[in-house]
Amino acid sequence: MPFLYSKGTEYALRCLQILARNPGSPKTVVSLCQEAQLPEHFTRKMLQPLVRIGILKSHRGPGGGFVFSTPPDQITLRQVIEGIEDKPVKLEGLLGGHAPAHIEKKWVEICDLAEHLLDETTLAELTGDDLRLELNVTDS
Repeated sequence: MPFLYSKGTEYALRCLQILARNPGSPKTVVSLCQEAQLPEHFTRKMLQPLVRIGILKSHRGPGGGFVFSTPPDQITLRQVIEGIEDKPVKLEGLLGGHAPAHIEKKWVEICDLAEHLLDETTLAELTGDDLRLELNVTDS
């Protein structure tokens, strides 16, 4: 099954979920990593593309850290994934395009639904205390 995103995207989404709970308060990478139980060095690298594309701002010094530059209810999962992966989300055919036609047709429906959900789901929707973001990731 093709994957949408890497481990780095998972780390970034976990940090964004924490930031979205209190979007006006900056959080340092250290505090984000402690709360999300993530490795600091790699996570820091995954947040930089989000600054580059305008989802986050980074402030140095006391009281600094990462804060949203765009409200979480205006940031879609597609924007985050494409920002981290540095390429458009593209779901590919099942079995390398060699699946039987009836299976391929169902797979296309699944992909269409997944892409719709990526476009419609915002970071603000991932802040529920009872919601634990579980992602199917690759090691790339």
